[in-house]
Amino acid sequence: MGLIRVAKLPTFASVNACGKMDNELTPEKVSLTKRELDVLRLLAKGYTSTQIASELGIRRSTVMDYRKKLHRKFNVNRVGELTYKASELHLI
Repeated sequence: MGLIRVAKLPTFASVNACGKMDNELTPEKVSLTKRELDVLRLLAKGYTSTQIASELGIRRSTVMDYRKKLHRKFNVNRVGELTYKASELHLI
């Protein structure tokens, strides 16, 4: 049977047919907006939030919001972890 996404569980956790938690990230489970992907790719290149804001023509605070969303979606606390997981999923 397929996986069922449950909204109140940790980020991208789902419950399999046996009722066990499935926390493994897959490209299908990680849905990123185009802008989140833009920010992620620039972070992977080593850009700072200020540089990303300048490159994308948005405010630094907006970049910080995108970074928070990305950290939440990937369930990580550091940029290195974020880029590593994104790389493993072939998103960058």
